[in-house]
Amino acid sequence: MAEPSHPEARKIIEGIMRRRGVITPAERADTPPEVLETLDNLREDVARNANIFANQLYHKETKFIYELIQNAEDNTYNICEAEKTLPALKFTVSPDCIIIDSNEDGFSEDNVQAICGTGESSKKFSRGSIGEKGIGFKSVFKIASRVRVQSGPFCFAFKHGDDDNGLGMITPINEEHEQLPTRVRTRFTLTLKGYAGFEETAQELSDLPYTLLLFLKKLKRIIIWIQHDASLSKTVYECIYDEGLRLGTMSKREESNDKNLTNASSRYYIERSVVQDLPADDARPHTSEAEVVLAFPIDEEGEPVIEEQHVFAYLPMRKVGFKAVSRFCENHPLEFTWMRYLPNRSIADPFWSKLQKKIYDRLRERATMQTWGFSALRRAQDVRYVPTDCLDANGEPLFANSEIDTGYNFLSPKYSTEDIELLRDLGVETLSDDEFCQLVKLDLQASKSTSIFSWPGLNYRLKSEYTSGDWHTRVADKLSAIAKTDLARVRDLECIPLENGSWVSSQCKTFFPEYHNVPVPTDLTYNLVHKEALKNPARKKLFYSLGSRSCEPQSVISLIIKKYEAGRTVEPQNSVSHLRWMYQFLPVNERQLNRCIPLFASDDVPTFRFFPTLAKEVRKNDLYFETKDEFGVKELCRKPSTMVPTSKEIWHDVYLLNKLYLDAVEPTVLVQGESWIQWLENGAGVRRIPRLVKSNDSKKLSDLFSWLVLNRPDKVPATLHTYWSSYKHEMKPEIINVLRDTKVLSNDSKLYRLKNTWLPTSELLEICKNLDIVKKMPFLKISEELDSEKTESWKFLGRFGVDFNADTTFYLKTLRVFKACHDISVDAFPRDLVGVYEAIEKNSSSAQYDKISDCFEKGSYILGPIIHEGTWKWELPEDCLWEAPAFIEYRTILGSSDIYKNNRSIKHLFHEILRIPDLEIEHCIEQLIHWQKDERVGDIEGLYQHLLQSMRSSDSKDHRRLRCAVHYQNSSAIRHQESLYQRLRRARVYTSDNISSTVKLVLNSTTIATKTTHGSLHLEDNAEQIKLFVPRNTKEIELCYLTKVPERLVTYFGIEDAGAAKAFGDILRCSPQVLNDVLETHGIVRVPGVVEQSTAGTESPALSVSSERGSPMPHTESYAVSPSSFSDEETLTSEMDRTGSAPLAYVSTSSTESVSQKGVDHTNKNYRALLDHIIKSAQSESAQLELVDDRFIPDNVFGVRSTNQVLHDRKIGAAGELYAFEYLSSFLPNFSRSNWRSKIRKYVCVHEKYGDMSSFDGTETADLVYEDKDGMLTAMLIDEKHLDEEIWLHKRPKYFLEVKATTQECKTRFFMSKEQVRRMERMVLPSGKAAAEVYVIVRVWNIGQNDIGLDFIVDPETQRRSGELHVEADSYTIHRI
Repeated sequence: MAEPSHPEARKIIEGIMRRRGVITPAERADTPPEVLETLDNLREDVARNANIFANQLYHKETKFIYELIQNAEDNTYNICEAEKTLPALKFTVSPDCIIIDSNEDGFSEDNVQAICGTGESSKKFSRGSIGEKGIGFKSVFKIASRVRVQSGPFCFAFKHGDDDNGLGMITPINEEHEQLPTRVRTRFTLTLKGYAGFEETAQELSDLPYTLLLFLKKLKRIIIWIQHDASLSKTVYECIYDEGLRLGTMSKREESNDKNLTNASSRYYIERSVVQDLPADDARPHTSEAEVVLAFPIDEEGEPVIEEQHVFAYLPMRKVGFKAVSRFCENHPLEFTWMRYLPNRSIADPFWSKLQKKIYDRLRERATMQTWGFSALRRAQDVRYVPTDCLDANGEPLFANSEIDTGYNFLSPKYSTEDIELLRDLGVETLSDDEFCQLVKLDLQASKSTSIFSWPGLNYRLKSEYTSGDWHTRVADKLSAIAKTDLARVRDLECIPLENGSWVSSQCKTFFPEYHNVPVPTDLTYNLVHKEALKNPARKKLFYSLGSRSCEPQSVISLIIKKYEAGRTVEPQNSVSHLRWMYQFLPVNERQLNRCIPLFASDDVPTFRFFPTLAKEVRKNDLYFETKDEFGVKELCRKPSTMVPTSKEIWHDVYLLNKLYLDAVEPTVLVQGESWIQWLENGAGVRRIPRLVKSNDSKKLSDLFSWLVLNRPDKVPATLHTYWSSYKHEMKPEIINVLRDTKVLSNDSKLYRLKNTWLPTSELLEICKNLDIVKKMPFLKISEELDSEKTESWKFLGRFGVDFNADTTFYLKTLRVFKACHDISVDAFPRDLVGVYEAIEKNSSSAQYDKISDCFEKGSYILGPIIHEGTWKWELPEDCLWEAPAFIEYRTILGSSDIYKNNRSIKHLFHEILRIPDLEIEHCIEQLIHWQKDERVGDIEGLYQHLLQSMRSSDSKDHRRLRCAVHYQNSSAIRHQESLYQRLRRARVYTSDNISSTVKLVLNSTTIATKTTHGSLHLEDNAEQIKLFVPRNTKEIELCYLTKVPERLVTYFGIEDAGAAKAFGDILRCSPQVLNDVLETHGIVRVPGVVEQSTAGTESPALSVSSERGSPMPHTESYAVSPSSFSDEETLTSEMDRTGSAPLAYVSTSSTESVSQKGVDHTNKNYRALLDHIIKSAQSESAQLELVDDRFIPDNVFGVRSTNQVLHDRKIGAAGELYAFEYLSSFLPNFSRSNWRSKIRKYVCVHEKYGDMSSFDGTETADLVYEDKDGMLTAMLIDEKHLDEEIWLHKRPKYFLEVKATTQECKTRFFMSKEQVRRMERMVLPSGKAAAEVYVIVRVWNIGQNDIGLDFIVDPETQRRSGELHVEADSYTIHRI
């Protein structure tokens, strides 16, 4: 139908006006009154109906907005579609009017008729129509008094005031057209009744739901302008709809005074559905179906936005509790979130709450749930939600599920956990604990299946080796949680894996395979949980909740021991676990491994440390750690590449510890301060160090070490050095002696006894290098060079006789070696030899003189000059003289060499130490004999003159043998003191009238005689007796005693000290009572071999003269010299007194103690048997005492104490000293009788071994005195904890050993003299420091019994001060506390 023209449009309006009874004034004037009245009544009725309809339509004045929007939705927008612009509606609101613009196609005549009618509409039934045009329009008159409409050719207005009867709402009035904005084809202009209308309208537009556009098919944009005073706000609602995606996007933009305030947008899924056969509605008689449009708000990620939404039924009705009602359960973006739109249970609206119940009921019966891994939908009640504690790390169920086995499926994981509560309302249940345990059982059963389709990790997981630890953790955590609330649910599950490969339930008692990280041996009777399973803390917690417990350590130990006691076979790896357990859990006081438990050697054979009580043959031997070091047993017993000279082709078998043991425990682990390897060594007996002594006899070398001594002499010293810290505690005298005699390899590739070798220190090597004898000296063959620090670590070898000092012994050895290298005569004197001679002299002491003399006397070690040849020759001391005239030809004159003559050290060595004499008479005689043999005569005149001169100056140099011992220190006198002493005791003094001497020299047939002048004194000495001849005249004899006798004795004893004559004179003149005082005044000690005896009650003079008279006769001394002999001819020419004599001794003899060397009772067989027992006991612990009467009675052995207490006690003391002497001499180097310095040692001479033992005649300081140059005694005292190793190691003190012996037990009191106590006090050791001298009490007890004991009390004064020793001051009685 064509659009009417403007005139036609005006006529249409005018026609409507007429139908509403509007007439012109002229027409009213021409109309009869009756007709006018009827017309007015009709107009009133129409007006009344219009008012009633308008008032009943809406109660809210602003509902006209939605009516206008609804009318705009029902309009047509063909032009917009052609122009591709959005259908739009614009509201411009101001305080006095509202303008509504639309870009619809424009009004038709029907639209005008409908808008001007009451209850009529131009809209025919259409699915897209949502209102009745014309009916709702009347709502604008709630706020407007005039409405102007301009659309297309139509332009008219309605007027309706508060006093209007209502005809104005339906009676249009033509208006003139205005120019409308571009694309605005319809405009409504509402003139407001008042300001309240403006405010309400502005507010309603501001609250307009912008979701409204989602439910409109045509209208896509709403524009709202609100202008108030100078303020202008703009709001634009716009909807873009994607038909393909069914996605609507709403946007809202707000501006104020052209300033952008906000921009917002939202998205919605749009679902449309036509509902047909609707019940009849009087309000819409032509409508039987309706389109239902659902808009589901979503966010940018497509997730539902849950909030209360408007329900639009033709017009917005109200907000209700619906979140969603949907059909999209599958293949839709909202298929896993749609339930969020379901109405909640809090809807109060009666109508909608009933609808909600019906929705839920229907959804429960429909298959709406997606399942895990299946495409088919299931009802909510047939699925189980799998909670997170039943999922693995990948979000998959911990156990696979079969609907056939369980009757349910797992809910798809794509559902959000936030929606589970919504799904529960539909009937979805969470997987229960019982259902989970059922799945565990099914998994365990599947592992037992023999089907070819059963694959670990696919059909079952719990027992699969491919299952991850995280999976096991999750299962264990779940089962632990179940067990915590109801243990019975999991008690029967066989979910505990054992070490033996089986799986058990908690009905079986199980144990953890470790206790404090120590593995429990697997070969015992325990059901041990698999250790791999326990690496997972969650599984361990589960097993604990199911009853698994740790083994009790002592119970395990008991089972281990029982296993071995029963003689059961044990594999090496199980032995390792047994020992590891023992190491960790043996009690503190039981750390030693049980004897019945062997260890496996490297050949996998069990090896016992002791012989077990088993009825089968076993191996018993030492086990050693296998070490790679040079001195481990494996290397020591390995055949060397080059054999030493005496080595045999026998190689010792050693058993090495199986390597399985070595890594059984981490090295950092310590148990009771001990590492695993240390315990294997200390507790299990595995040795790192080659065994030194036998395990059952500490006085014998072990088989291994004996083998090393015989077959690997090249390794013995270094082996001792390597392990000395351990070996030193095993040093007993017997072991020391064996090792001292052990042959070892020296640097010259020869074998020497260890005691005869030297340590190759840098100092000793340098000395030998200068002599070019390094390769000839018996230095130990040591692989390392010894600096000062390293030398200290090797000095322990000193206790085996190895020397490391440049002392006398060393230089004597170098001399011997040097001589061996130059055994024939030497053309030029080697200057370095002078240094050797000087060093021998410098390092020697008087005690070593004999040793030096013996060395030189056994070999030609004196390089003497051959004057007439100008060469040098090796000579013995007996073939040398120090000084002699040139006529001596048969001996080497050492002093003739400038090298020797001016060297004081060499002179002292040769002349004094070696006692190489100057020329004496006998040498002259010997020279004469040599001339006779050679049948020639040399310088005989010179010899004769020298002989006469010598005889005048000394009556008899042949008799210079005795020196004043200790005080004058003459070695010759000391050596001959025993025979000389006996001659002195038998000395006699004779008086004579005349004393003269005649000397005869006979050579061939010539005799020369010379007579001396008258003499006043003559001394005659022979092998039996000393005779002293003095003048008979009283005056002469007194003068002789005052002058001649002392001088002659000084000459006789060879004393050169000028003051000696006075000392002898004082001694001869004094009485015996003051004799000791006189000796002390002169500082003279006792002569060796002379016993100091009591002088009490004796007044006889020291020297007596015979009172028997004889005929006067001169005394003549004759010396006959002949080729065959040279002897004294002694003749008394006067009658001598023989009537009385006294021994020439300075001490008289007491009747009770007159015991000389031969005066001890040799008939005391019991005492001799006791001494024999003591000697043997000191050497062996098994010696038995055998007495004559088979029983020990002290008085029968030592003498009756009541008769002679002194003798009785001295014999006990001497026996104790003998035991100490024998014990120490068994291992101390250079310990000899010279170290035994006791007065009472003479009593042991009843034993044949000590038949020549005499009393010590020097100044007594202690019973035994020993200078520990080799450190042996110090090392022993350190080993026995008497000395502190840190202080005394490498110290070489001098020891004063006082022996105290008793016949009873050790705690018996013993006595010390006052002087001994004072010495003990003086020699107290400083705290924390070493000293040069050490005082020691050697305590010997049980003398006369088979179990003689010996102990050392080192530094007794310190022990007395600390209360360990008690000293009774009055009697000096001492006993241990």
